[in-house]
Amino acid sequence: MPHINGASSPLSIDIRASTTLSIVFNYAAQDGNLQGGHVQLSRVYSSGDTETHTFSIPAQATVTGTTSGQVRVGGCPRYNESSSSLETIWLYDANNHMSNSLTMTVTRPAGAP
Repeated sequence: MPHINGASSPLSIDIRASTTLSIVFNYAAQDGNLQGGHVQLSRVYSSGDTETHTFSIPAQATVTGTTSGQVRVGGCPRYNESSSSLETIWLYDANNHMSNSLTMTVTRPAGAP
């Protein structure tokens, strides 16, 4: 079963106005079977709007390592009238086993859509 290491905070979050929100986090997967799995992202905006995104591995989520390493996903949030978003991520292996969750708040950058 996969596990997100340091689940209280991501390794990095990078967002620039009108560009991609990139989230990088550490993982451990003792079975080494993330290829064919996915990352699930749930986004809740301060306005109450919600989005869910699925990033397939390896097509849409970059993974380093086999049994441990880093995962990078990216998306383009649309804040509209919101000032922030609550991002929650789960990692699923190829057998659809779900990891613990990683949750973070992202403040809308100046100029973001």
